[in-house]
Amino acid sequence: MDPKRIQTPTNLRAVRAFCHPSNLGIRSPTLLQSHTETHQSKPDTCTPPPEVSEDSPSLITKGEKERKKEKQEKQTREKFISKLMGNALLRFLCGNCSSDHSQAAYGHHGVTSATVGVSALAQDLLTFDATAQVPEGLSQHVVSSKKAQANWYKKLLGAWREANPPPRTAEEATALVVHTLKRHHKADVEGLLAFYGLPRPHTAEVQIQGTAPSKPQGVKYELHTLPVDLKAIADGDTITVYVDTAEPRESSAYRVINGPNGEGTLARKYRIRLRGIDAPESAMPYGKEAKEELVRLVQGKRLVVYVYGDDRYGRCVGDVHCDGTFVQEKMLKKGFAWHYSTYDQRPEFSQWENQARAARLGLWASSNPEKPWEWRKDRRNGA
Repeated sequence: MDPKRIQTPTNLRAVRAFCHPSNLGIRSPTLLQSHTETHQSKPDTCTPPPEVSEDSPSLITKGEKERKKEKQEKQTREKFISKLMGNALLRFLCGNCSSDHSQAAYGHHGVTSATVGVSALAQDLLTFDATAQVPEGLSQHVVSSKKAQANWYKKLLGAWREANPPPRTAEEATALVVHTLKRHHKADVEGLLAFYGLPRPHTAEVQIQGTAPSKPQGVKYELHTLPVDLKAIADGDTITVYVDTAEPRESSAYRVINGPNGEGTLARKYRIRLRGIDAPESAMPYGKEAKEELVRLVQGKRLVVYVYGDDRYGRCVGDVHCDGTFVQEKMLKKGFAWHYSTYDQRPEFSQWENQARAARLGLWASSNPEKPWEWRKDRRNGA
C-alpha cells in the first residue's frame, strides 16, 4: 500500500487509535507497503556479535553506526507519522483554517515555517490527551517535575479547546500559554515557550482572537460567534450573530454560513442587545455615526458574548468582547451611546459616559442630545 494513500483519521477517537504505540512502532515507511507481509513475516533472528575487546576500534565504529542508524530511523518515522497525521491534527486543534491544503500554502506537513511551533504544541496536546504523556526533552528546558508538567498540559489542552478560534500564529500561542500558566514560575513558562520556539511574552503583542476577561457575575452562558457580517449590525447597540453548531435542535434558528473559502457552516442565529448602553436610533441624530462605530469595532470579527438573559423582544442581553476590547466601553468613551442606568448600574459605565461628555465627543457635541428611550416613547405615543 502506498503510504500517501493512507487516509488520515478525522475524529478524536480515530486519532487516538491511530496514535496507539502499537501503530507508532514502525521502523520506516517501507514496512507499510504490504500489510499482509508485515503480519506474516517471522521475527528476526538475532545473531550474537563477535567478541571484541573494549579498546577495539571496531566496537566504537559499530556503536556509532548503530546510534546513527537509530537516529535516522527515528527521524524518518517521525516525519512519516507527522505527514500522515498533520491534517487531522490541524482540523482537531487548529480549526479549519482553510480548505486549501496545497504544499504552496501549507508545506508538506500542513504547516508553514511561521506556524511550526504552533503545530508542534497542538500535536503534543493531542498526544497528551490520548496518552497523558508530556513530550520527551521538555525537562531539559524547565525546572518543574514531570507531574507538574502534566498539570500544565492538562490546563493548556482545556484552554486550547475553549479558544475560538484556536491559536493560529506563534504570538497567539504564546498569549494562550502565558495566560493559562500565569500562576506558574516564570522560568518554567519561558522554558516551555523556548521548547516550542515560540516568542517570549514581551514580544507576544497579538491577543488571542475572541478571548475576553473572566465571566462577570450574573452571566448565564457565553457565545463564541462566527465573523460578524455588515448586514447583521442593525444600529449602535444591536447585532445579529451566528454560532457554529454541530447538533441543530431548532431548524428555524439555523442557516448555512459561507466562509471565505466557500465552505459552508451550519450556524444558529442570535440577536444580541448590548447590555448597559443605549445608542441613538437610526433615525435620530448621531444614529448613523453610532452604527458606523459599531461596524468599525466588530465587522468581520469573531465575538465573545456573555449573556445575562433575554429582553422582551427575545434578544440576548449581553456584554460583547472583540479582540480583547470591551465593545460597550468603546461606544461609551467615543460618545456614541448613553449609559442605560435603568437596567444596568455598573459605575464604570457612568464614568466612561462622563469622560465623553467632558470631551464633547460624539453625540455630546450637541448641547442637549435627545435620549433614545424618550424618543422611542414619543413614537409609541404618536408624537
